[in-house]
Order: sequence, then structure tokens, then C-alpha cells
Amino acid sequence: MKRASFVVSGLATLALLAACASTGTQRVEATRERMDSMTRNIDMLKIHVDNDASSLADLVNKTQPDPKLQYEKYRSDSRALRSAVAECESRYNNVRASADKLFQEWSMRADTIKDADVKKVSEQRRNELSKAIDGFIASAQPALEQLKSYSETSKDIEAYLANDLTPSGIRALSDKSKAQTSAAAAINRKLDDVAAAAQKASTEFATIGTPE
Repeated sequence: MKRASFVVSGLATLALLAACASTGTQRVEATRERMDSMTRNIDMLKIHVDNDASSLADLVNKTQPDPKLQYEKYRSDSRALRSAVAECESRYNNVRASADKLFQEWSMRADTIKDADVKKVSEQRRNELSKAIDGFIASAQPALEQLKSYSETSKDIEAYLANDLTPSGIRALSDKSKAQTSAAAAINRKLDDVAAAAQKASTEFATIGTPE
């Protein structure tokens, strides 16, 4: 029984190593492509953040002959923002999942290297890529959390306005509208930092390959 278990375990390890051999450089490229995709998504996301804050400010600060029309625009912008946030979060999670698989397979491959010098170089390369990903995560994670909080507030405002579109009800949102405008500007600055971190990490992944 022990011998059979050992054989099964050995076969499983060999299968994983075979997979690693065929997907190592592809994992690097896939991770880079996912970061580039998120960078492109950020440009559109910033537009949605601006649109949300601007349409709320217009509703609150400008005299509306029919506030329902401006409310419909705000509701549309708010929902578009939430959709964009969900897309951004999905792309962020894809980057992390791709990187996790890459480093797991890299470590498995490195375990088969016998030469101490080559093994050391492999570990150094892995650490360089891991550091690049860590820098991206350190920038993206807090920005994403702020973005989600902002979009949830936007959703709450949308629900509030669905109940009260009276002039007094709209004016009551004046301070919150200013806060959202300020938060939107801060978030977009953070998103610029995320895009820069993603671009920097992407460059590392584009120029460093895994050992064959």
C-alpha cells in the first residue's frame, strides 16, 4: 500500500513538473497581459468615477426644471461605475491568481535544479518578479478598497434620491456631493499610481523569462 501511494504521489509530481515545463514562460506572459489589461481598464474606470461625481454635482448644484432627468443620468452613471468597479476587481484578481500559479510552478521547477549556482539565479529571478507583483498589489489593493467604498456610497445616494427628489431633499445632499467630488479626485490620483505600478511590473515581466 505504501509503495502504491508513493508511486501515485511520484506520478502526480511528474505530471505537475511536465505542466510547469510547458507553461513557465507562458505564465509570465499571461500575467503580463493581465496587468496590461487592467491598465487599459483603469483609463475607462477613471472616466466612470468622474462621470458619477459630476452628474451628482450637477443634480445638487444646478437648478433643474425636471430633476428626474438629471436623476436618471446620475443613476445610469452610478450603475455604470459599479459595473466598471466589478470589472476592475475581476481583472485585479486575475492578475493575482496568474502570479500565484506562476510562482508555485516556478518553485516546483526550481526544485529539480541540481546546480547550486543555477538554482540561486532561478531564485533571484523569482524574487525579482515577486517583488514587482508585490509593488503592484501594494498600490492596487488600497485603491480598489477606496473605489468600492465610493461606489457603495454612490449606490446609497441613488437609493436616497429614488425616495426624495424634492428641492429640499436634493439640497440636503450638498455636503455629501462635495465629499464625493473630493473622493473621486483622490481615487483617480490613486488609480494613476496603480496604472504606473502595473506598467512597471509589466515591464519586468516582459523582459524576464523563466528558466527553460
